[in-house]
Amino acid sequence: VSQSRYPDLTQGVTFLGNVTTNKTSSSESFRIWIDYNDDGIFETVESVATIASISSSDDGAFSLDVPADAELGEHRMRIRVVNRA
Repeated sequence: VSQSRYPDLTQGVTFLGNVTTNKTSSSESFRIWIDYNDDGIFETVESVATIASISSSDDGAFSLDVPADAELGEHRMRIRVVNRA
């Protein structure tokens, strides 16, 4: 995430960010989760963004809508490569 290592998100607001790959060839796809209920499990319903494909020369821009009823406080975010093309 380019904004900060620990971005501040606000309930009901859209967050814009990007991921950058250091791959030298091919492309990668990413999925992002936020563990809003703090149970230590990144559940399907907590998937907040998907970046379809980033090549070695691109940044992967994404946006995520923070639910208006999201719990306040610090939550873990996972950004993971979900497949390789």
